[in-house]
Amino acid sequence: MDIIFGILIALAVTIGFGLFTAKLFNKMGIPEILAFILVGFIFSSRGLGLIIPELNFMTYLLDIDKLFAGANIDDVNNFGLVAVVLFMLLLFYKAGLDITIPKLKIMGLTGILMGFLPALIEGIFVSFISYFLVIPSILSYTGVVLDSASTIVASCMFGFIFAAATPGVILPVMNKLQKGGYGEKKQLPNLLIMGSSLDDIVSITLFITFTTIFLGIFGVEASGSTVSIIIEQVSLVSISIGTSIILALFNGFIIGKFLIPTLYTKTDKTKNFGLVLILFLVLLVSGGYLFFPTSEGLITIMFSGIATNLFLKDSNQANWIAPKLNFPMTISIPVVFAIAGSLIDIRLFSFKIIIIALFCIFMGLVGRAIGVHISMLSRKYNAKDRLFCSFSYLPKGTSQIGILFILLTTLASKGLLGVPYFIEVVNTATIFSSVAIIVTIPLGIKAAEMTQDKFIFNDERQ
Repeated sequence: MDIIFGILIALAVTIGFGLFTAKLFNKMGIPEILAFILVGFIFSSRGLGLIIPELNFMTYLLDIDKLFAGANIDDVNNFGLVAVVLFMLLLFYKAGLDITIPKLKIMGLTGILMGFLPALIEGIFVSFISYFLVIPSILSYTGVVLDSASTIVASCMFGFIFAAATPGVILPVMNKLQKGGYGEKKQLPNLLIMGSSLDDIVSITLFITFTTIFLGIFGVEASGSTVSIIIEQVSLVSISIGTSIILALFNGFIIGKFLIPTLYTKTDKTKNFGLVLILFLVLLVSGGYLFFPTSEGLITIMFSGIATNLFLKDSNQANWIAPKLNFPMTISIPVVFAIAGSLIDIRLFSFKIIIIALFCIFMGLVGRAIGVHISMLSRKYNAKDRLFCSFSYLPKGTSQIGILFILLTTLASKGLLGVPYFIEVVNTATIFSSVAIIVTIPLGIKAAEMTQDKFIFNDERQ
């Protein structure tokens, strides 16, 4: 009974205080998601709970301290993972659902390039810096020794946490521009909406790939070289991803061919979205089956969204179901970001690590801007178009938190979260993600708003 009461109090605090603080932050022009992160930190063992243990409400949602001490995820309070799984499932499925063949045809080669090149170059830039600055620091602190090949994989694993764009931030801004008629002549808002969704899928798939490879070689003693072990892991990951995509096609066939058309024609289009959601959750979780929410299950879910569109005959059906997934995702956000906030250990913040974080993030964004400019080399776009899209592609947020939880749940499921090296990786990634959100969301949104009149005129005035 104490546990149930504690969970209810924790939910009341995170949602109540979170929404109240979010309104205050919104009035001050501060990203709302930072409010939920702040509330999670305050009411954790690393915030007020450090001084007054009774205020450590977050431990009822997810006992991070016991997980970091090496406890199995099934042996600790983990009710908060329900919200995390719901959030991750809907976030990544919706990313796939936003990718349609008609949109790809309209956007052409530019749309495809925008979906992977900026993320790829940004990930490479951050991975390169991580190889020289971040990973050596973690290795030195934990006393772990890695050879150069393993260090490269570890750097790529860390670097691609920050490569993903954030459709959750980009989409509302672009929708607002579309309503005002901005950039419609060249389809710039659509280019950024679709590009950011595809960008998300590419970045997460690469992160999962490098993570799986690294977990396969970490602590393994073998007579062969590390490179040969990496090659073996790459082949295993390729098979796993291929299996996940095949399973996603099956999911997409069932959902797009039968489930959505049936519900679309036989239910009131404004009601029964709860039933629709339940059916989606059951099918998608079964699609990720026993290994969800680990990496393979998430790949299945992301590609299930794309596969759904392949089998849908009526695009209006996808437009009908997508908004119905927003409500449960919105409800889960305060809890998910509060749990992310409970990961923050303020004692680890230092001037040095913040400077390194800013340098990594800035160089990564430079790489992303280079990717945007290369992707938009078509004569259809001018320098102002490219600069506007570069600014709009800056924000980080929900995707980084989602990837952070992929890392957290994957490590916890494999019993590795108590290993000092991975504790330090999670702590460092949390700090970098927090800095990225604080810096890039207001910077990207303000830069886009300030340049929209100068760079992409309202089509009615052209």
